[in-house]
Amino acid sequence: MKKTTSVIKISGITISILLSFLLTFSTVELCAQCCNFTNSGQNLDSLPTFGVALGDLNGDGDVDAFTIDAYVDIKIFSNNGSGLFTLSQTITPTGGEENNMGVHLADLDNDGDLDAVVVPFYNSTSLKIYKNNGAGTFTLFQSISSNIGARYAGIADVDGDNDLDIVLPGWMGPAVGVFKNNGSGYFTVGSALSLVNFGSSNDIAMADFDGDGDQDAVVVSSSMGGRLLLNNGTGTFTDAGITLGNISDSYHACAAGDLDKDGDADMVFGCMYGPLTIIRNDGAGNFTILATYPGSNYDMHIKLVDYDYDGDPDIFVSTYGSNGLEVWSNDGEANLSLCYENVSPMPGTYSHGFDVGKINGDAYYDTFMGQFGGDGDKVFFGAPGFSVTAVNASICQGDSYTFPDGFVSNIPCMHVSHFLASNGCDSNIVGTLTVTPVNVMMSLNQVTFTAQAANASWQWINCTNGFSVIPNATAQTYTATQSGSYAVIVTQNGCSDTSQCLAVIVTGIENANENTINIFPNPVDNVLNINAGTETLQKNINISDLYGRVLLEFTSTASGIIPVTMNEIHAGIYIVQIRMPHNTIQRFRFVKQ
Repeated sequence: MKKTTSVIKISGITISILLSFLLTFSTVELCAQCCNFTNSGQNLDSLPTFGVALGDLNGDGDVDAFTIDAYVDIKIFSNNGSGLFTLSQTITPTGGEENNMGVHLADLDNDGDLDAVVVPFYNSTSLKIYKNNGAGTFTLFQSISSNIGARYAGIADVDGDNDLDIVLPGWMGPAVGVFKNNGSGYFTVGSALSLVNFGSSNDIAMADFDGDGDQDAVVVSSSMGGRLLLNNGTGTFTDAGITLGNISDSYHACAAGDLDKDGDADMVFGCMYGPLTIIRNDGAGNFTILATYPGSNYDMHIKLVDYDYDGDPDIFVSTYGSNGLEVWSNDGEANLSLCYENVSPMPGTYSHGFDVGKINGDAYYDTFMGQFGGDGDKVFFGAPGFSVTAVNASICQGDSYTFPDGFVSNIPCMHVSHFLASNGCDSNIVGTLTVTPVNVMMSLNQVTFTAQAANASWQWINCTNGFSVIPNATAQTYTATQSGSYAVIVTQNGCSDTSQCLAVIVTGIENANENTINIFPNPVDNVLNINAGTETLQKNINISDLYGRVLLEFTSTASGIIPVTMNEIHAGIYIVQIRMPHNTIQRFRFVKQ
């Protein structure tokens, strides 16, 4: 087996180390602050921004930005891979269609690139679908007169046909519209729902809240809390009639995620000048308020991202206020602590919309903040005080690898080793394990074994004789000279592995007696022919596998060709035995294909 080495990357420096050193690396670096962000210095576009969405729009492997200028244009910014954005396309909607708010990126037509759903801000504006040509250039594909003004939409497969649909919650009225995708990114109007005693919806979150396998929705309002909308599996929603959160709080943002690691989707509600509220789901769609965290900002949008790689989602909030970005750290049980907020000398961001992603190519999450002001959108690079280390390890097939926290795997995976420093700041080692495979498949023809692995070395062994090495048997093929069980050790790409043992009978088979009795064809597909010659005496015939288990048995006095149907016998190696009077026995080995 080859020796396992790992690669650790710290602040862009690559150091090759042996695993033994890696296991001593579990001491964590103490930090004064658990997360931090630095201003990239970019001021993108002087127009106020509503919606922001990040994604790899041009297929170059980094995240670009799709933004909505308030009441004006749509802009696409390309990332150079280091987090610096340049304007690549401006879309000017036709008259009356410039009043848009939110934007969502998704592969709507299943062609492998990200398209855009642009959400109408007013009832008079259309819901718009922009298709991507794969190089980051967008063209208006469809305008849908929804008669629903909204802030954001829910994007999910609501009817179970494996494409993404749209759920649009109205902020100018009680309507919630459903728009179904035909698979090519063309949408038709589905069943709508009018919410009673709820008013307008400010935001929506999609998840399977009741555990029945389809995508439900939660909407939030300014005066009536949140409302659960249950899906019947076909994209038809009904109001569950329960209130989530507190009706005294003015909810403007929400997001869904498994905050307490119990396998179901919980909720985060954000307020206009009120608390951040955590609402726990019991898995059946029953919600209770778990905790509220005081706040004085106007929460506009929420994203759930595991920024510290500890296996639970943390909470990013864009606010319309001097502390434009807030980051709340989750301890895995939905207990939050404020990890970061924009304070002087960081620039304030009066942000309606934002998004989170790995913008500048390192391991930390960054934010693109849409600025509702005249000094342009802001890009903040994540520079957490906690330690994040990337570890790449490779093992041979059949071996196992122990990650720094003791987790053991023998299959390819990514695993985060999480350590907690004395001051509560996380330190994480993000390990990626690859496994080098070895092809140990082999075939048997008559008495000759053939290893399938090419560009390899081979050593044949005798399984019957204590897995002993057969001297000088180092070719890709091996011809057995005696009955037994054999295997091959294959060494390929620096790794070795052993095949399964395969049995063969060499002596006492085809030429047991010199007479006219024989079998054909060999190998056989459907019918094995036994040539009995002129012999008319009674013959007891059976077919068995190499373990002696009889699969077929019959008696015949026929001479000439005796056909035996093989349809019920699986592919493999078998023995046909013909017992004549006076216990004369002949055996023949054959291969069933």
